[in-house]
Amino acid sequence: MERAIERITHSSLKLIVVPTVTLLIMVPLTLIAIGPLGGIIGNGLSGGISWLFDNASILASILIGGTMSVLIITGIHYALLPLVVGSIATLGYDFIIPLMFAANMAQGGAAFGVGFKSKNTDTKSLSYSTGLTALMGITEPAMYGINMKFKKPFIAALIGGAVAGAFLGAFSVKAYFISTVGLPGAASYVGPDISNLLYALIAALIAFVVASVITYILGFQEDAPAPSATSATTPVVTEDTNVIAEDIKLQDEQIFSPMNGEVKPLSVVPDPAFAEEMMGKGFAIQPSEGRAVSPVNGTVFSVSKSGHAIGLVSDHGAEMLIHIGIDTVKLKGQFFSPKVQAGAKVSVGDLLMEFDREEIEKAGYSMITPVIITNMHQYTDVESAGRTHILEKELMYTVKV
Repeated sequence: MERAIERITHSSLKLIVVPTVTLLIMVPLTLIAIGPLGGIIGNGLSGGISWLFDNASILASILIGGTMSVLIITGIHYALLPLVVGSIATLGYDFIIPLMFAANMAQGGAAFGVGFKSKNTDTKSLSYSTGLTALMGITEPAMYGINMKFKKPFIAALIGGAVAGAFLGAFSVKAYFISTVGLPGAASYVGPDISNLLYALIAALIAFVVASVITYILGFQEDAPAPSATSATTPVVTEDTNVIAEDIKLQDEQIFSPMNGEVKPLSVVPDPAFAEEMMGKGFAIQPSEGRAVSPVNGTVFSVSKSGHAIGLVSDHGAEMLIHIGIDTVKLKGQFFSPKVQAGAKVSVGDLLMEFDREEIEKAGYSMITPVIITNMHQYTDVESAGRTHILEKELMYTVKV
């Protein structure tokens, strides 16, 4: 609704008109139709689940375990709370809480699977931290920040929840009181028979492992390493990022100049992500012409939609980023003409990009171009070739293993 109203509203009035009209339409619609419809769906869902548990408990466990995360996204899982409370009040135990537990463990497992598979250090760090949070019972960071973002891990988590649900249903695992649906709430499965707790923990392990393994097997697409969000310079991967062979043995790598110009230390680059070497180490070039060529023999693994950034991986495993200009992502591709696509094999000197250097500078952007190694954690040092002025294909620096 907001987008539709925004399209027909003059830009000078958008700030006031768009939110006001959106609320005037959506609030009554939510109260009159959407809210009651959600209640009807929730009540129907509760009744259907009750019937399934009475007549096909294992099937009910598979369905709930496999769809619990979807129910959480829509908020419909709240319709299950009366069933949980009523079951504990009348029977002294509940079958739904263990399924929520399994679904959370699966979300954590999928996030860890992303961490195992990813080659981006930021993604790894976020995956492990949010995955650990999910194991503690708080799934939103892992679910929204990692699994749904990459899509396939979320599907893997649903499968993990369903498989664990089948195990829980087969052994009739119960929760004896309402608690956190994470590892800290494991005490809720302690009952007259200690095997109930054991089965709950086995189900948690099943959910975690299945989701993690499926995530690793299915893989996912992710952005190439990029500067901080304030720089707005993230390169966009246009192909599957699995172009780096697992069995590459790193060795010293010579990095040749991708352009003619003046060599500068990264410390003079007017972007802290590069100047402070947060992205990686290397050098920068102040280009004298509007073209960039490959500095290594290898593969192009990303080309930004705006054309300002190119990611490469050499045949020896060095991962590189050539970032043409600073904040040039804001040009949205204007003045840039990419000559390669992600996945292309290139040799030293092959043309990667042409750009209108003069027009970019007229638009107010610095043309200084960092040429950096983004997987420096696998190397020990960068050794300059000692040139202050350089031509294409001349040795710029060597990265040491």
